[in-house]
Amino acid sequence: MVGEDGWCINFDASTRKCKIYPDRPRFCRVEAEVFHDLYGVTPEEVNDFAIACCQQQISGVYGDRSLEMLRFNQAVGFLDLSV
Repeated sequence: MVGEDGWCINFDASTRKCKIYPDRPRFCRVEAEVFHDLYGVTPEEVNDFAIACCQQQISGVYGDRSLEMLRFNQAVGFLDLSV
């Protein structure tokens, strides 16, 4: 499901949205029950886990000091001053 650009084949880069959002696979659903079943993540840990997953993907595709990472971190209210 990962395209040559490192993103999901269903991600529309121009709109920054999923093209199959209503019908996306279960593992794409950021829901407490799904994350617990698939990854053993407790409901209290879901946000931090999801943010870490996104940061890992962005770092791998764009770099950990990229504009994309900065935008993401600002959007989620996460600023790591040690980076």
